[in-house]
Amino acid sequence: MYKHLILSTLRNLARGPWFPAITLFGLTIAFACAFTALIFIFNELSYDSFHEKRDRIYRITHYNESLTLDFAGVPYIMYSKAKNEMPQIQKAAIKGFMRDFVVLDKDRQPVSSGLRAQYASREIFDILTFDFIHGDKSNMLLNPDELILSRSAATLFFPETDNPVGLQVSVMINKSEELFVVAGVFEDWPELSTFRFDIVCHVDWLGVNFPGTFLTGLETSWESRFMNLLLLLNEDAEPDDIEMILNSFVPEDDDLTPVTYKLHAMRDFYLGSDHIHNLGYRTGNSSAIFLLAGIAALILFIAVTNSILFLLARFSSRTREIGIRKVIGASKRDVIRMAVIESVLISAVSFLMAVMLIELFLPQINEFFRNNLHYHTLGNYRYVMAFAILTVSVALITGIIGGSRFSATGPVELISGKFSGSRQQRFGIARILLTLQIAILIGMFSASGVIILQLRYLINMDTGYDIDKLLKIVVRPDNAPVYEPLKQGIRHIRGVESVTGAFSSPPAYSRMVNEIVSPDDPENKVVAHYINVDFDFFETFGIEILQGRSFSEEYPTDRENAIILNRTALNQLRINDPIGKDLKGSVIIGISDDFYLQSHHEPVLPMAVALVSPQHIREMIVRYDPEALDAVLSGINEVWQEVSASGELIIVHPDRAVRQFYREEETMRKMIIRLTIIAGIIAISGLSVMAVFTARRRNKEIGIRKVNGATTADIFRLWSFEYLRLVVVALLVSTPVVYYFLDQWLLNFSNRVSLSWWIFVLAGLVAALTVWISTSVQIYRAASQNPVNLLRYE
Repeated sequence: MYKHLILSTLRNLARGPWFPAITLFGLTIAFACAFTALIFIFNELSYDSFHEKRDRIYRITHYNESLTLDFAGVPYIMYSKAKNEMPQIQKAAIKGFMRDFVVLDKDRQPVSSGLRAQYASREIFDILTFDFIHGDKSNMLLNPDELILSRSAATLFFPETDNPVGLQVSVMINKSEELFVVAGVFEDWPELSTFRFDIVCHVDWLGVNFPGTFLTGLETSWESRFMNLLLLLNEDAEPDDIEMILNSFVPEDDDLTPVTYKLHAMRDFYLGSDHIHNLGYRTGNSSAIFLLAGIAALILFIAVTNSILFLLARFSSRTREIGIRKVIGASKRDVIRMAVIESVLISAVSFLMAVMLIELFLPQINEFFRNNLHYHTLGNYRYVMAFAILTVSVALITGIIGGSRFSATGPVELISGKFSGSRQQRFGIARILLTLQIAILIGMFSASGVIILQLRYLINMDTGYDIDKLLKIVVRPDNAPVYEPLKQGIRHIRGVESVTGAFSSPPAYSRMVNEIVSPDDPENKVVAHYINVDFDFFETFGIEILQGRSFSEEYPTDRENAIILNRTALNQLRINDPIGKDLKGSVIIGISDDFYLQSHHEPVLPMAVALVSPQHIREMIVRYDPEALDAVLSGINEVWQEVSASGELIIVHPDRAVRQFYREEETMRKMIIRLTIIAGIIAISGLSVMAVFTARRRNKEIGIRKVNGATTADIFRLWSFEYLRLVVVALLVSTPVVYYFLDQWLLNFSNRVSLSWWIFVLAGLVAALTVWISTSVQIYRAASQNPVNLLRYE
């Protein structure tokens, strides 16, 4: 029986290949979008899954009740407590970044590797999964002069040696050359990893970036919360119970900053860390997952509705065949089975073509997502199962809905042909599906417009400084000794107006926050963002000093204790006559105008600006005459060579950095625009075919109208208005829903555009134009036919 149905279906598809071809095209594109979304989602959810004990790995974070913020660090004493006093914890390990860590080659020249160095306690090997190639894990990092390398680091440092264990590595740490011995080599971790270890050193190097006095009393201090602490819980341990025990360790002391310690599961490290400050790790965005999945689902819905409409159209031309089948004994189930088989055949071919499209365009997909999506169609059962389930589901839904429309109709109606022109058919499921399609298009048009307007508004907003006249030069730690000669040399280049430096300058990605207590009101505490800079910072950025003065080399004490607040910090602290007042050892010497440190997602933040030692300068900022840009760039390169600065000269334009703040929105904009175009193409194909189908169903109506005096223009106008009425209904349906979601999205920005009525009206007009273009040709062809041919029975 199934063989007969399949052969019959193939013959019918071959008899009118246009409808199946358009269905195939729409489903292929929709499947490709849906499969790409699934690949992206699987990749995002797979981070850290290679760690064998992932389900029992946690880190400790703390919530600062005064700042109302979550931070990643904990005090060192918590490490010893977790390690020695909590049987519920199997292992505890501390780890952290080694910032000023530069590997030297045999000629004592820095190796520009970009590899990441960290210190860690030996328990890290029992918590995280390391696949060691060389070395004995049980004997690693027993001494402070040992380190372990990733395969990439070992290949870079020792290209001529297969096993570098026992060999020495020279490292420059804070202007001091140290000698390390390689104790082991481990396989590079997968790209889908929150942590990326390339070089791991002994835990004794945890204070490498801090003054010696910083570590004084570290083992008993509850205030120095900068350690990253990982835990491996026992299988029967309860995280809530452990949190209670951890907080019970904190002594009751009114002088301590009130904090609450929490456990953060590894499964949430990548997608659940947006609220945690000072992480320093790569994190993902769960909203991107929902956005992509939602858009892909909408496109798939449009394709499925097209498939249903096309199936209805094809079956409408076969009503007599279906009626005869019913007369000779075919049941309702048989009719539905016919529709399902046809739908399955088309969906199966679409499935194969979609997979081929993804394989073909995977490099472009990776470039779009700025990610290397790990995708193997046959190498991972998750992809095969997910794609197959999605394909089968679409086929069944399409076949059952389309087949049910005809299975419930009697054979007499089917054979007589009255079914095809019935009012029920004209105003039934077809129009509902078309209206929903148009509503989705209007929603996507509206979303695209709002995102474009918001992104343009953010990028063009005033940052509070002359961003168009600035250049940033990246300063490596090993270039600290030549910072001053470099600064003086650049200052004398023709076209350079001013030069300064900073550990991290605006626009900046990093945040360093601290609490400031108002000297006039000890109860008034403000969370301020600290910026460490060099002299001439405000002059170079063009930021006005409203009260007091800027930093000056004429005042030797400025580098020791001077601080400048911005206007927002002053207003929130409510300090009267702020100049000269003390803030925990820092003296206020000036009040600056407000400026944005980061993006416009947030309002201007309270800021405190202080001078930093030249050895901690990581950026040089050059203010230049835009008309002399070429001369400035050439001069900077010459000075770089003259002072023998090491490594590659990297110059960054701050305006590009500003755009990086809105990379997520830019990706969202590109995604929605491209997917809107795809959805529009699929919908246009569906509308065009439905116009043909409608014309075939109503040919006698057209003939009668023309016999009674209706012109081609009258009929064209009548049918066009019918489709435009669907657009009006779709606009009324989509606008409230889209308005709500766009309004919620705009709440992420302190500065945002307004949701004006014209955006939705314009989206409706674009949708109306799309519908008109899709249907007008077919409507005109149908309306201009000879009524004699339309009314002829045979």
